[in-house]
Amino acid sequence: MKKKHIRFSLLMLPVFSLLLMGHIGRLSGSPGGKTGSPGDLKATCTQCHTGTAENKDGWISSDIPETGYEAGMTYNISLSAEHNGVQKMGFEFTSEVSGGTKIGILDTDASAHMKLINSNNSITHTTAGTTPEGASRSWTFKWVAPESGSGDVTFYAAVNAADGSGSTSGDKIYTSKLVVTEQIDNSINQYLLEGWVKVYPNPTSDEISVRINGLISEDLECEFFNVQGQLINTKLLHLDGNSRVISIPVNDLPAGNYIIHMNTKDLKLKSRFLIVK
Repeated sequence: MKKKHIRFSLLMLPVFSLLLMGHIGRLSGSPGGKTGSPGDLKATCTQCHTGTAENKDGWISSDIPETGYEAGMTYNISLSAEHNGVQKMGFEFTSEVSGGTKIGILDTDASAHMKLINSNNSITHTTAGTTPEGASRSWTFKWVAPESGSGDVTFYAAVNAADGSGSTSGDKIYTSKLVVTEQIDNSINQYLLEGWVKVYPNPTSDEISVRINGLISEDLECEFFNVQGQLINTKLLHLDGNSRVISIPVNDLPAGNYIIHMNTKDLKLKSRFLIVK
């Protein structure tokens, strides 16, 4: 009988070793692709831990100005989470444009509490970065903005608030996201190079106005696209040679972010604005 117990223990040893290795592996970082983003097929830590992910607003913050990010600039991104009774905390973060394409460059800023994963498209904790302060934990890292014309970028994060039991049950999973816009340079040089022009008021609810000097009598075609690049509406306006400010009604469009393309025979302009109801 004693020999059977010994044989059983030897057989179970590899199983316990694998469980321990898996637990240690999660302490040292996410396996990757678990942020809840479209590019990660909306997978989160619940793929390994029991329970349903709970969304939290405001957990991701940055020093990106309200006017939007500027191509090639480096910004500070912070992820702050809290959970009563937490013993260990881990996370994974990524940045994507519409459609799930990873964008921007992530940098741990030489912190021993974080590391890059998923072909450097995501950032996660290390073992040294899992200890909370009371009921909360924060991580701050760098993000280099992508090239001009990339448009809106969404930051995604998933957080695992672990109870310290060493098992995949009893933990709480949270997700959070933040959308940042691209800065539109309305200087004369940028206007000439890219055809960007500012509309106002922004945000608006019923109409937008744009100042354009020197237009001759002709038709102006206005195309309205959502941020996914889908054409939502088209309007035709007739201009006279004295036009300075053009008013364009938008009260028939639903609330949301739009990019307007204004086209004449010789001129192509575009701008971004927000409709609120």
